[in-house]
Parts: sequence; C-alpha cells; structure tokens
Amino acid sequence: TSLGTDDTATYSINWDTTEVENGTYTLSVYAYDNSGNINSDSISIAVNNDYDPPTLVSLLLDPEKPTHNKPVIVTLEAFDYTGINSITLRYKIDNGTWQELTMEFSETVYTATLPAIKKDQTMQYYFITEDTLGNIGSIGSKLNP
Repeated sequence: TSLGTDDTATYSINWDTTEVENGTYTLSVYAYDNSGNINSDSISIAVNNDYDPPTLVSLLLDPEKPTHNKPVIVTLEAFDYTGINSITLRYKIDNGTWQELTMEFSETVYTATLPAIKKDQTMQYYFITEDTLGNIGSIGSKLNP
C-alpha cells in the first residue's frame, strides 16, 4: 500500500498511525532521478497506539473504615504508560448533585478529601481518569459508612 508520492524537495509523506492496527510495519522509500535510475531504502516501525485510559493500581481510604462526621482522605495510584493528565474525584451525597474534586498529585499518588457526611446520609463516588493522549475512563466505587 502506498502512503503517497512527493516530488517537491524536501520530500515527506504524512502517515496517521492511528488508522492502522498496532504492529510492526516496513516503510520503504523509492527515489527516481530524471534519467530513470531508482534507489530505495526501508526501515521497520513499531506502531503501538494507546487507546486505553489510565488503570487503577491501588485505592486507600483514611480512615480505612470511614465513620460519620469525619472527612475521608482518598489516595489512589493509577498507571498509564503514556502518562496521566488528570484524575478527578466526583461524589454526591444522597440524591444530591455530583460535585468534583481535582485530585492532587504528589510523588506517585493522587489525593483528595471527601467531606464528612451525617449518620443517615450515603455517599457515592467515582474517578474520571485521563491520560496525556486524551483517553478518558472512569473507575467507580461507593462509600457508605
């Protein structure tokens, strides 16, 4: 399959690798002069497109068993081989509206603090993860002390 031709110096062709499956490809270039002589060269290229959002490595709550009327510190570790752009903690109390907390990054973990809830309340939360290539995912959980 030809990626194209270019007859203007400096010669180049664009190749959008997101349109092909991951794998190894051989790219060949052929040069022709005005006398009909041909020269060529080839290189192998490994295509490894990232379509996956970051994955959760670990999740810790402090206190480990949340109690009423005390905030909960949420610490998580996530991984993405292209890098993590952001992690957002979304939560709601009872049937309230979803609130967002941007998790702060420090060393190898992300941290945010959920507010205290009353004895008769329930909190739900989940995480929105985004890697540096824009792949977005969510990781869900519930907190019901």
